[in-house]
Amino acid sequence: MKESLKKLNSLDAKKYHLIRGAEPNTWLFVCLFTPGDDSRVIHRFEAEDTDPDVAVAKTVEQIDAWLLKRFRESD
Repeated sequence: MKESLKKLNSLDAKKYHLIRGAEPNTWLFVCLFTPGDDSRVIHRFEAEDTDPDVAVAKTVEQIDAWLLKRFRESD
């Protein structure tokens, strides 16, 4: 989880939390992400898994994929 949290911090993600998931023995990680170019825009990314580290990592992967897509579309 340490590397995932470093990545979130490097992206300047300020609002995220880990809570018990909807299913027994699961964890839900939620991140509200604001891209640097428009502070009025907030995107919600989330993942649920039995392993909290995996839930965090899956969420970071979603943010990375979204940023890559956004970057490609801006070309």
